[in-house]
Amino acid sequence: MKRIIQDILNLETGEYLKADKLLNTSEKDIFLKRRELEIKIQEKNPKIVCAICHQPLKLRAGLERIVHFAHLKDSQDCPIKTDTQYSKAEWLRIIYHGTKESQKHINMKSRLNEIMELDNRFSNIKIEKIIKGIKNKTKWKKPDIQCVYKDKIIVFEMQISHTFLSEIVARDLFYSINEIPLFWICDEFYPDFDYLKVFHCDILYHHNCNLIVFDDSAYKYSIKNKCLTFKIYWLHSYIRNNKILSNWQHKLVDISEIKFDNDKKRLFYYDYEKNEQIIKENISRIGKIEEYQLKKEKVFDTIRKLDDEDSMNSRNKCMDLFKKEINDMGEFNLQKWNEREDVYNLFFIFTIFLSIKENKYYGYKVNNIIQLLNIFNTKTSLRDYYWLLLMFIDNGNYMGLIKKEEKYTTFLRQKENYLNNNPKKSNKYTEYLHWFFNEIK
Repeated sequence: MKRIIQDILNLETGEYLKADKLLNTSEKDIFLKRRELEIKIQEKNPKIVCAICHQPLKLRAGLERIVHFAHLKDSQDCPIKTDTQYSKAEWLRIIYHGTKESQKHINMKSRLNEIMELDNRFSNIKIEKIIKGIKNKTKWKKPDIQCVYKDKIIVFEMQISHTFLSEIVARDLFYSINEIPLFWICDEFYPDFDYLKVFHCDILYHHNCNLIVFDDSAYKYSIKNKCLTFKIYWLHSYIRNNKILSNWQHKLVDISEIKFDNDKKRLFYYDYEKNEQIIKENISRIGKIEEYQLKKEKVFDTIRKLDDEDSMNSRNKCMDLFKKEINDMGEFNLQKWNEREDVYNLFFIFTIFLSIKENKYYGYKVNNIIQLLNIFNTKTSLRDYYWLLLMFIDNGNYMGLIKKEEKYTTFLRQKENYLNNNPKKSNKYTEYLHWFFNEIK
């Protein structure tokens, strides 16, 4: 399909642009621009207009149609105006209110309400009740659910099927003006770019590449623990073959872990933009990812030297070199560590992680991984970081190596006891370790 409307005018800059050139960008940028244009339209301050008739244009997107500019539905005639593909009845049926009373939608509201009644953090729970604007009493919305959480009103809108961007933006603007956090909740999601629907994208990219999902697993977990828990899907950036790529990650997350960005009026769990920016900054600082990886290997090489040098004197020399190498990573905006306790802790954690990763025992005369883990447990200064070691093992699929050990069942019992005792979990080194070990997320 060719784009019918090619000539457009940017009222803010006075530029005449071609649609094909303007839309030759990433999917994320397109959907952010789509949202930006809709906001301008609803604020009655359109940014992009048709170069022929000077009427506002919006971006349309669909699964089987190329992203394109189109006149607003009720705009006046234009020589190149595109006809709407929906009748009035079809339009009303498809938009947001068309799915309000589906059985799936009703069940979802009922389930959320059920959990909120069990979770004592929520009060004054209302279903399908009108909220009037604080600054303008003539404006109002009727959210699926509203309640009080942490002494503040929050609202929930369920997403079962297609919702037009105009409806999403209208609700976002209303609640942001009235300083009420709005949770867009999807009933299901499959982490596959081929599955991604248009309304997913309109929500996903505005909310820092996060989607909030309330599926069967989130419902059952919430009921069992009497706390409202969602399954959060997010895009995670990483480096491969000199390129920045993204993949899907997900996790069951308590509502208290979801952040609200007051500046951009959005909710998210994982800060995709911060992570992506850090990667870009680190890469641009030297221009080549290979050099960044080489620096990391130099850090690892200080640990590998322990393979042949396990005396205390040699260990101290390796630790001094380790300190130099990790602080040389400061040119990538990574934190520097100068306190001896921090250097010692990181040196020890790096030694254990790399030993497990490469199935070698650097600097320790042990016969298996479990003996290595026991050494970790003897270090008083590292007790608050043992949970990171367990995460490293689980995320790296290293349990297969441990299963071969004679003391495997003992390890499982100790692990269970540790987790059941609500251990203190320090995050002092977590973000730093993530840059060296992908197993730490």
